[in-house]
Amino acid sequence: MTIDEVLKDIHAIHEHLQMFEEKYKLISSDFYNLYKKNKLEESHDFVEWLGFYEILLDRKHEYRKLLKSRILDYKLTSPVEEEFFQTI
Repeated sequence: MTIDEVLKDIHAIHEHLQMFEEKYKLISSDFYNLYKKNKLEESHDFVEWLGFYEILLDRKHEYRKLLKSRILDYKLTSPVEEEFFQTI
């Protein structure tokens, strides 16, 4: 994937996540933590929400890898530390 494709995916996924967040009054990261700890029932909506959120995590990881290869294209005022690329 190109960085443009990854960014388009991230933006589209955010639209889906926002729909669930507004419906259930819960931000996606909190939903994800609760769901992974088996604190929420399994429903069609939750499985779909989980899928979108996990795709988002994957795309953010891909974005960080692509950014790392492009970082020298930017005019930086100081070096970027390696830990920056590890965060999601």
